Amino acid sequence: MSEINKPLSLLERSVGGKILVRLKGNRSLRGTLEAYDSHLNLIIEKAEELLENGSKELGRTIVRGDNVILVSPPPLNNKQKL
Repeated sequence: MSEINKPLSLLERSVGGKILVRLKGNRSLRGTLEAYDSHLNLIIEKAEELLENGSKELGRTIVRGDNVILVSPPPLNNKQKL
């Protein structure tokens, strides 16, 4: 069985790593997760908004948790465990 005991433990392991965030309004952001809280408010470093024709650099960005639909961390290496 997985070692993930709480839903936010995967986010905890993703701090300092790249994430993809899907937001309401059909928007997507990519960047490095710097911090989060229990409301899913996120601080993303070097954030960029993914657009149909490329991307737009945003820098450090705070995302309100109410707007978050999905947070996807990068795939784990074979040596890492959840």
